[in-house]
Amino acid sequence: MCKLLIGSYDLGILCEMTFKLFLSLKKSHLGLSFAVLEGADGFVRELRASQLIPSSIEILNGLAVQR
Repeated sequence: MCKLLIGSYDLGILCEMTFKLFLSLKKSHLGLSFAVLEGADGFVRELRASQLIPSSIEILNGLAVQR
């Protein structure tokens, strides 16, 4: 809450606050493999433009996956 008042010189008053709470009862993990980085980049761009809301996106190179 204190970060909401940054820049107001402690003179701000919060009159109304609205929060969105997302509850997900299901968790899914999806692992995909792309031959080139541009393919993964295109997929992430399409995913972010869609109505899906991923909790995280992680991109690993081949060496990191092998380890």
